[in-house]
Amino acid sequence: MRIVLPFAAIAESDADSVGPKAFHLAQMSRWGLPVPDGFCITTSAYQNHVESIEGFPEMVAALADVAARPAVFLEKIRKAIVDQPLSPRQGS
Repeated sequence: MRIVLPFAAIAESDADSVGPKAFHLAQMSRWGLPVPDGFCITTSAYQNHVESIEGFPEMVAALADVAARPAVFLEKIRKAIVDQPLSPRQGS
């Protein structure tokens, strides 16, 4: 599984793996437009990471019931993503 792709390595076939923003930046770079060097973390790498966070699906599902203080709850989800070490299966 590819985890990180530099813009220069993103091909047409990678559109679903990198998301629209990275894909379009890579396209513009190939067309010779001035785009800063950059990279993208693939969607499969992100998916594998969040799947390794215990209780993550329940946290996301609970968002539907968080009307009072969504910012506080979203910060808990962000912290869970950032604090979870990358799993060993995150090979390149």
